[in-house]
Amino acid sequence: MKIAITGHRSVRLNGQEEKVRLWIKEQLINFRACYKEIELLNGMAKGVDQIAAQEAISLGVPFICFFAYKRKLSEFEENIAAGAEKLIWVSDAYTGKSVYLERDRRMVDECDVLLVVWDGIETGGTYYTYKYAQEQGKKIIFYPWGLR
Repeated sequence: MKIAITGHRSVRLNGQEEKVRLWIKEQLINFRACYKEIELLNGMAKGVDQIAAQEAISLGVPFICFFAYKRKLSEFEENIAAGAEKLIWVSDAYTGKSVYLERDRRMVDECDVLLVVWDGIETGGTYYTYKYAQEQGKKIIFYPWGLR
């Protein structure tokens, strides 16, 4: 079972980082209980993606890092990437914001289910990724925004 994740950077999480972390952990534990093998597909953006990568590491869940373009990684990213099964560089260079959308489409195309941490505002990469997954007929599980 390939599980991709999309979600906001910290500024749009409005202080819900710990609740999001617990929700992601719960989702990974539940998927691992239901399926023999799971793998997390992660875009490595700050915020939800990096929280999910940390949870995958802590739970021993295999994960793949999808980077939008080749670049020097931060020390934090290098530490996370060291625990990944594979690193995928979607583009050789930064060519504009579309490289991030291309990365997101690739993750959706390869996943069985998409976890979405979205605030309901119809703008930005998280919204785009959710809508693309919906168009592709992917199973989508939403973080219960505002209910926790």
